Amino acid sequence: MTRENSARSVRRRLLAALVAFVTVPLLFPLMPQALADEAEPHAAVFAESSYPSAVECAPCHRSIFTEWSASNHAYASISPMFHKFEQAINTLASGTIGSFCVRCHQQIGTQRGEPREKPLWERSAISREGITCVTCHRVQQAFGKVNGERHVSPGDIFQPVVNSGVGENFGNVLDDPENYGIARTRSERGRPIHLGAVKFEQISKSEFCVSCHQVAVHPGIKLEVVWDQYRDSPAARDGVTCQECHVRRQII
Repeated sequence: MTRENSARSVRRRLLAALVAFVTVPLLFPLMPQALADEAEPHAAVFAESSYPSAVECAPCHRSIFTEWSASNHAYASISPMFHKFEQAINTLASGTIGSFCVRCHQQIGTQRGEPREKPLWERSAISREGITCVTCHRVQQAFGKVNGERHVSPGDIFQPVVNSGVGENFGNVLDDPENYGIARTRSERGRPIHLGAVKFEQISKSEFCVSCHQVAVHPGIKLEVVWDQYRDSPAARDGVTCQECHVRRQII
């Protein structure tokens, strides 16, 4: 090997060492996540199945699904007006609002850890459903005025749902899966169905709606005052709840 080739070889080795010295520390923080993703390739699927889509509820609740699909709740996440308004507020606040708006309009996505600025086409399908079935029917605590900071209990389609009642014939359906064409486990054939219902009194009261429909940006400064308007209305004086006008009062 000539002296020139030897020097060139040394330079290549030094360059390779320098590149490794610079890049490995940068890549190291990403390695645990990469290894985790490789170890559990279905992690994203499992995460999304913990919040069942309204489409999964539709086979048994067709009329309610049809009504929901044309509602403001169904469009809460994809509404151009919402996004324009949210972006304007974020700009005025110099980017400090965080999840203040999306935690109501995209509550499942927010709870799954999707960042506020994530575009719709990159969000999970359940996030794009806006206020979907599980957004209300998997809430088991009374939150009150919390500006949308509620907790939706995760669980696949077979986990119990929350409602104002449990349904008089629900037990009969579960006891006769072949006749009703339902599946109580992944291994059974039929339409997957939740295996229980939890009675939750507040879901049928106006107070249940307060957590998203009374919004204060600062003590004494309110962005949305639907709850205040309701309390001063003839409906409230007559004991008529939000649900009696805005929600179908039937258990299927």
